[in-house]
Amino acid sequence: MALKTIQISVLVHVPANATDEQVSDFVDTKFGECTGSCTQLMPDNPCLSDYEIEQADWRLAS
Repeated sequence: MALKTIQISVLVHVPANATDEQVSDFVDTKFGECTGSCTQLMPDNPCLSDYEIEQADWRLAS
């Protein structure tokens, strides 16, 4: 089966007190880049319960 490549852009608001590592873990977990043992966020990650997706769209990748 032939595949298309798409580019997805998502604008997300996360808590200001979230560390860069917490944001990276959130993105990896919620948007599918993380597999295996890291598929769950740590319970103390502030992004877990306090985020808002403002906008999402996609286009064909060039």
